[in-house]
Amino acid sequence: MDWTIPLHRQQLDFMRRMQERSSSPGSSLLLNHGHPGVWSEQVTISGDRLSQIRAQCRQRILHSDPTQPVSELWQQYLLEALADAAASLVWSQQLVPIEETPNSFYWRESGSDAYGWTPRVQVLALSGPPTSDLIYPQEVKGSDILLWVAVEESLDDAYQDYHPIILGFLPSDRLPRQRPFSSDHLCYGGGLEGYIQLARPPLSQSSNCWLPPLMAGANYAYPLAIAADGKTLASTSYDGRVRLWRFQESQLQEVLRGRSWSTTPSNLNAEGQTLSTRDTDSIYRTCQAENGQLLRSLPGLASGVTAMLLDTSGKWLICGGQEGTIEVWQVETGKKQQSFKAHEGAIRFLAISTTGNAFASTGTDRRLRVWQWQDEQASLIFSQMREGISSITLSPDGSQVGCGLQNGQVEVWQVANGDRCYHLQAHSGPVRSLAISDEGTSLASSSLERTLKVWKTDTGELEGLRTGQTDPLISLSSHGDGSWIELNLFQGDPPNWTTCQSDQR
Repeated sequence: MDWTIPLHRQQLDFMRRMQERSSSPGSSLLLNHGHPGVWSEQVTISGDRLSQIRAQCRQRILHSDPTQPVSELWQQYLLEALADAAASLVWSQQLVPIEETPNSFYWRESGSDAYGWTPRVQVLALSGPPTSDLIYPQEVKGSDILLWVAVEESLDDAYQDYHPIILGFLPSDRLPRQRPFSSDHLCYGGGLEGYIQLARPPLSQSSNCWLPPLMAGANYAYPLAIAADGKTLASTSYDGRVRLWRFQESQLQEVLRGRSWSTTPSNLNAEGQTLSTRDTDSIYRTCQAENGQLLRSLPGLASGVTAMLLDTSGKWLICGGQEGTIEVWQVETGKKQQSFKAHEGAIRFLAISTTGNAFASTGTDRRLRVWQWQDEQASLIFSQMREGISSITLSPDGSQVGCGLQNGQVEVWQVANGDRCYHLQAHSGPVRSLAISDEGTSLASSSLERTLKVWKTDTGELEGLRTGQTDPLISLSSHGDGSWIELNLFQGDPPNWTTCQSDQR
């Protein structure tokens, strides 16, 4: 698969949010996230940083052609400096200014020069509304990557608060011939780190390092799945291929507690859905230990993989794609077992029962479906239309399926007859993750409001509550003793709470 396909899809989502921002000027969070580690397209430049930029612009004017009007030079230099500062704020650890070439940077991989490739990044500044035509570079200046930044505010000397917007990037060899061209030709800026990792020369065949293709980019969570025994891991990246990794030891088994785990990208103004547990460091260290061996690569889906999971036994890999197709692969042989059209839109979430005889899926067509896996064939046994699904879960025995909604509500149905078991007014923000306990008597939910709640499934009453989670991107699993765990593979440090007690509400 062409690596640009998912980046262009993300770029279209970014442009939609820019249009919403234009119609609702107060909704700045559509482009900016204050939480560290979550991608922001918009940054703020003011105060001492802005004063320093203006001082540098004055120095540039003093050394410029005296025949050019000072006002024109001022606006040009200030615009370029604001764009450079925005790029430097977003990629503070990676971009190193090139002194002899204004508006150009070297991209430096933190702590490592082993790849032997240091791409040059050229920043192009655009003044005015970010929806207008983009500046076509007069010359590429030997740059490998072009990055566009828009500054909407006035460039006069009295303005004190700027909010540049990262519009996107393009490799220089993909610059379109047509002029003018617009933002929809670009690749999503949040995928720049992942692109550079993909474009680097391949690692030596003798290397056991597998963290880069696993993580793929710090700003976007790719589909990822770990089998319950902790020995098999599946990952994907921009190239659309699926990679299966095998641990020599089951370091993850204790953390996973007999449950398969998967993470799925999301379109909900956030970077993805992740599993959560206090044992974050254990899993993260295991992933960094470089002891994962590549078992095999699979061609994946032509449209790109949007969701994936492994069954509890680690025998089957289930993948969902952009065009609504689900494919099932045998892990040990790499043989495709089944491929079928499951939804009319991209697969968004997948969930599987502990017994492995049923799995659930949902797509952009707003349908929640449950499939029975029998005799190595999948058959539809439940279908429900729902608006705004933001997470799904399947009970361990596959008898109940639940979904969390963007409006904070939770609904659970009986798979056999389609009856709704209960409806909860659970959260004030989108419900990002759900889990039903082994015995089916408790349900846990978490949301972007950064709370975790446990509910009694027979009465719908709140059984436990925890707040204070610093990272809203969480999903849940349960221990055999009925407590709930929280694991964050992609973001920051784990919180200090681990279980929900009935006396804390």
